[in-house]
Amino acid sequence: MTVKLLQDWYDTETQRQYRGGNLLTKDANTEAGLIALKMADANLTGGTAYQAPAVSRSDTFVISTTAPSDADGRPDGTIYIQTA
Repeated sequence: MTVKLLQDWYDTETQRQYRGGNLLTKDANTEAGLIALKMADANLTGGTAYQAPAVSRSDTFVISTTAPSDADGRPDGTIYIQTA
């Protein structure tokens, strides 16, 4: 059975954060409990599929104050960029 969530719900088993309106398929006892608590409805009209939250990416650039050097001690022109 599948239910439509009426409010946000965190699934500790899968560690997913569901939003109100998402469709959820779990075991019958969990779904019955959510319906009894008025957190979900058996009417699936207008329900949406779960989507994982977008992962934000931020690049960190590390710039060294000392230039890499060749064996003769002169800068070799290499630029090092580290991303996190």
